[in-house]
This record gives sequence, C-alpha cells and structure tokens, in this order.
Amino acid sequence: IKGKKISNWSINFDGLSTGNQINFNNITGCITFIDIEVFNIDIKTRNGICEDTVNFIRSNGVIKNYSSNNSFSDSLDLDFSELKIDNAVIENAKNDCIDFSGGKYFISKGLFKFCGDKGISVGERSSVKISYSLIENSNIGIASKDGSSIHLNKVNIQTVETCLASYKKKQEFSGGLINIENFKCESSIKDYINQTLKFD
Repeated sequence: IKGKKISNWSINFDGLSTGNQINFNNITGCITFIDIEVFNIDIKTRNGICEDTVNFIRSNGVIKNYSSNNSFSDSLDLDFSELKIDNAVIENAKNDCIDFSGGKYFISKGLFKFCGDKGISVGERSSVKISYSLIENSNIGIASKDGSSIHLNKVNIQTVETCLASYKKKQEFSGGLINIENFKCESSIKDYINQTLKFD
C-alpha cells in the first residue's frame, strides 16, 4: 500500500493457518505500507506467514489500533518511519512481537504475549517512547541495540527468560539505552543483560 495518505481505514487480514514462509519481490510483509501517511487506521491480523505480518517503511502518522495473533515470524516491523500507535495487542509471534528500526515511534499502550524472541525490539538508531506496556511469556522482554534508545513510563514483564537486554549487534553501531520510570519484572531467569563495549 503506497500513496499520499490514507485515513480511517479498517484492515482485516486473515492469512493461511499452514504453509511456508513467503516473500514477494523482496517485500517481507504480508501487508506493507511504503512512503505513505496514515491517520487513525485500524489493523487486525491473524495467521501471517510472511517474515513480517505487517511492515511500515518510510511512513508516518497515527495507527489507532493494531491487533495480531499467530505470526510466523515478526508481527509488526517498523522501518525508517515516524509513527504513533494508540493501542497495540500482539499475541503468538514466533519471532519478535514488535520490531523498531531507524525511526521515531510512540506507543500509548502495548500488550505483547507469547513472543518467540523479543516482546519489544529496538534497533538501528531508533528512538521509542512507550507509556505503558505488558509483556508476558517471551524470551527477552525488551531489547535496545545498535545506537537506539527506548523510554518507558510503566512496564510490567512476566514469565520471560530475560527482562531487559542492551547491546551492540552490528559493527557500525554503538550499544543501546533503556530508560524506565516504573518497572516490574517477575519470573525471569535474568533481570537484564548489559553488554560492555571496549574501544581501542
């Protein structure tokens, strides 16, 4: 989906319950928004078998509601965009529930459950602010890496391997920053992983 602007759209995507992961012309999203402004759109997905169930690239605006269940890999991938999400509910993603790269993002409220890898992944010099988030049953609750920063007002993380991770993944970037004002972490093996960078 590309163009100048879309407003007040409701998108319901019901993919395949079984099948192989698919990409089309190097576009990784089952639904991909490219170079577009969005305003008050609602997105609901189920059974996305693509690398990303929904992918925003170089886009901006407001997503009113995003809900997703049963993604083959990442549920929501946001690249090089400036977006505000009022409410996000993501469950059963085999990789990351939500993945931010190279942009500025704000979420008012997020619920992320049964994420195979990370509940919230922030990378490639992204700046992310989240007012409230609940993360349950994931490998890593929140990861900030590669020159990124994430600022959270209230976070509740339950039943994860690691609550927080801050590190460098790609050679061309620095580490990551996580800033939390009100933090609760339960049922984790590790509270956090913090990589120490050495400079010659």
